[in-house]
Amino acid sequence: MADLMTQLGLIFFASVVFMLLALRLKLPPVVGLLLAGAIIGPNMLGLVSQSDYISIFAEIGAILLLFFVGIEFSISKIAKMGLRSFVVWVVKDAFIFVIVYEASLLLGLSDIVAIVLGSALAVSSTTFFIKFVGEKNITGSAEANLVFVVLIIEDLLAVFLLAIYSGMAGGNAGSMSSVLISVLKAMLALTVAYLVLQRVVGKVFEWLSGYRSDEVMLFMSMSFLILLSFFASFIGLAPSIGAFLAGSILSTVKGFRKTQDTLSKFGMLFSSFFFLSIGMLVSVQAMLQNIWAIAILFVLVSCGIFGSVFVSSYLLGYRSNAAVRSGLLVLTVGEFSLLIATQTKDLVAPFDIVSVTSALVFLTALSGGILIQQEKAVDTLVSRAVPQKIKDSAKRISLYLNEVFKDFEPGGPVYTTFIREGQTSLLSLVFFALIGVSGYLAYNIMNEVFPRYAGYVAMAAILLETMPVANIAYSLKKLMDKAALAFHKAMGQNLALDDLAMRDSGIALFMFALAFMIPLAVSLLKLPKVFGMFFLIPLFLSVLFVWNLAMTIRKIMFRKELYRYEKTRASFKAPYGHMIGEIRSINPQYKGHKHEKG
Repeated sequence: MADLMTQLGLIFFASVVFMLLALRLKLPPVVGLLLAGAIIGPNMLGLVSQSDYISIFAEIGAILLLFFVGIEFSISKIAKMGLRSFVVWVVKDAFIFVIVYEASLLLGLSDIVAIVLGSALAVSSTTFFIKFVGEKNITGSAEANLVFVVLIIEDLLAVFLLAIYSGMAGGNAGSMSSVLISVLKAMLALTVAYLVLQRVVGKVFEWLSGYRSDEVMLFMSMSFLILLSFFASFIGLAPSIGAFLAGSILSTVKGFRKTQDTLSKFGMLFSSFFFLSIGMLVSVQAMLQNIWAIAILFVLVSCGIFGSVFVSSYLLGYRSNAAVRSGLLVLTVGEFSLLIATQTKDLVAPFDIVSVTSALVFLTALSGGILIQQEKAVDTLVSRAVPQKIKDSAKRISLYLNEVFKDFEPGGPVYTTFIREGQTSLLSLVFFALIGVSGYLAYNIMNEVFPRYAGYVAMAAILLETMPVANIAYSLKKLMDKAALAFHKAMGQNLALDDLAMRDSGIALFMFALAFMIPLAVSLLKLPKVFGMFFLIPLFLSVLFVWNLAMTIRKIMFRKELYRYEKTRASFKAPYGHMIGEIRSINPQYKGHKHEKG
């Protein structure tokens, strides 16, 4: 026990010293904790060993860390920011995964190591983001909200990755069935949590709040956290995933914020042990052996994160300085990267992924902390580096996409139509199912009682089924019309219909060619097969622009028919014009026949 107390004393002393050093360098305390663990740990000075007590504290810290991340997760926050955050997330994570995956293969690493590294390094740090936003006093700004939702989506994806890797850690790394089973288990946990527990927990906490006891609310929250962690562990997932679900559910409970403030102090202590234990796993020898890999990945990840976020956010309508700030806010690889690394360290052995990931967290945190303080200088450098022609083209694309995305976001006509027609289609699906079940039962009954009329019952059921199908098709048509109008409204208001048709056909062909090329590129780069699904994005856009083209051609044909009608009408009036004039000179009350009136 005396030895344990001595180690705890060294841990707390070293933590204070290195956290103060990190704050002095304007870095988050997490960096100081990683350094403290690495220096006093068994791989350097050897003052503290990775004992069972510290491992237990670290496990509790990881669970609490995911619990607090779950508290910040909110579907309403994701929906509020609309499509822009989703697009930035897809561009960033896909780009980082591809460049890290390809670089890892070129460095001689195995496929599984490349996949794990790519997925771990694609996730940025929420902790670092919150610290930088607070320091810059930009909480609530448009770019901060955009990045925050991107990080929420990344955290949710990381939870699924942890579920997948926990299933693969059982020794079936090459088995696709084990991966699918893990995903299904995660979906089961999410479904149970959101559809059942959310309502039950809300009622229970509302009842307990009547006792006005902070202690009761605190212990009830911890009990619920432990219950869901045990449930996740019971079905074969990491306990931290259950903690994430617990936090997400409790975040919707009224009056939980007061309990959260108390829990945050408790969680801060144990989360510190998690980062310290990660630092203790860092091997200086392993870092030196992979020094070139760390250096190359650091440059690729830093440039890739900044470039992908800057370009995507700028093209989506954000100003240059806001786009630069967005890129700098997510420059740091974060806590989920460390969680993924520790979860997969046996899966990718003998490669020391924990040491490599910890080194990259430290380097990206250091560079991110320095660059965020030089935001204006970075903005000026980027502005000077980009040629004026590219700036002008990017500005036009930005203005166009900004107008398009406004229609797709909450409050826009496409979003409103989607919600309205989605409800109509859902109701039609219910009627479709009811008619199908009723028709099946009626057919069986008639087949037993009056076999001669069973066929008529089946035909009647089929005819009735066409009504909800027609309603769904009509709702889809209205949604496609609104989406097509969103693209035309921003692009074609000042264009002639012929020019609009040419532009639609050109974009549709380009998107179709891109959809055809994506599977070829995935095969050539030896990427995971799931990346082949990206062809659906340009394929959908090509269908949308073909729909636009059909609407434009219909307008052109209608105008031509109208022109022919007017021309025929004018030619019909011409031979009789002088006669009508003579009649009116005799009888001023003459107003012409019906075919002469407008």
